[in-house]
Amino acid sequence: MRAAPRFSILVPTFNQAHYLGQALDSLLAQTCGDFEALVVDDGSVDDTPQVLAAYAARDERVRPFRRDNGGCGAALNTGLEQARGAWVGWLSSDDLFEPDKLAVHAQAILQHPEAGFFHTHFYYLDEATGEKSSPDPWRPVPPAHFQVSRLLEGNYVHGNAVMVRKDVFDEVGSFDESLRYGQDFDMWLRMSARHRSVYLEARTCVTRWHSGQTTNLFPVAGLYDSCRACLNFLNAFAFAGLFPQLNLAHPDEAAAAVDEVLGIVCNTGAYIYQLGYNTLLPDRLREWLGTDAASAAQAAREVLRQRLSRPQTQALPRVILQSLAAALEQTDAWAFTPRGVEQVIADTLADPATPEQKRQNLLRYREYLAAAHARLGCVRA
Repeated sequence: MRAAPRFSILVPTFNQAHYLGQALDSLLAQTCGDFEALVVDDGSVDDTPQVLAAYAARDERVRPFRRDNGGCGAALNTGLEQARGAWVGWLSSDDLFEPDKLAVHAQAILQHPEAGFFHTHFYYLDEATGEKSSPDPWRPVPPAHFQVSRLLEGNYVHGNAVMVRKDVFDEVGSFDESLRYGQDFDMWLRMSARHRSVYLEARTCVTRWHSGQTTNLFPVAGLYDSCRACLNFLNAFAFAGLFPQLNLAHPDEAAAAVDEVLGIVCNTGAYIYQLGYNTLLPDRLREWLGTDAASAAQAAREVLRQRLSRPQTQALPRVILQSLAAALEQTDAWAFTPRGVEQVIADTLADPATPEQKRQNLLRYREYLAAAHARLGCVRA
């Protein structure tokens, strides 16, 4: 067997034999050739096995694997278990790498030896027109001290653009296989809570837009899975976990953290609300205000008091306003109560103000959750 490569690239694929060759060609064309491609066929029924066999015979860096269909997260985990490189990347089988993708990361690793997690810019490729475009980032990349909290508002990390030190996966665990539409976002959220990410301005990958994409089959599912990841995170991490780069005992930094959280709470389009309005984030703030040092809490409460007087804040649903008001008055210990995603969905369905289209999407998503739980339960059994 060849010596362990520097880069392990995970290539999950399912019934995309017509794209897979182009994806692998973009890997084999890398100016930095020190890699392995762990291509995981997630139970395809097209010509994927034949395409894989041909590429594996052509280049020993292509390592094929096959498993029963379990979704992208399961395929990524299968590849991750076999990865031998010090750094791990991801290439969807319908997408492409730019020729200098690995070279860009190799240089960045030298410049930032402390980093465990890189991500870059990207291109789009329109399948219908063949046009390659240079879009703006999905969202502005936040300063390091807000890299976790800002994910609760929306995703700024592009999956094919990442490069992660292998031991970071060893620390945070595998991809959540129950999040078929959001396993990537959930991983970036968990990683960001433990490791500072480094953004590189270079465009290193190409995302193909086509009608067969999973996100086009159930468009809101990605938002719903991302919301679920946020709620799971808030159930597991206290307020300080949102700001690993800040010293919340310092009044100025505590005030900045509270202002950041209130900006997210007031954004009704934030990921945390995609399954319905809930109070997990303001409740984490309330819990922290009941335990923090007096000087920091005083500065934080002043920010909260000012925000509560603004019309934008007063326009929030009553349940969120009540939670914020309770946080302002919290001066002693208060226990946060975790809330399950199923309860958030049930509350939204029970709300007569919920639009009918939202209601139908949530009912469909609830069926998806039940199927996912049953599938994973069978696997674990």
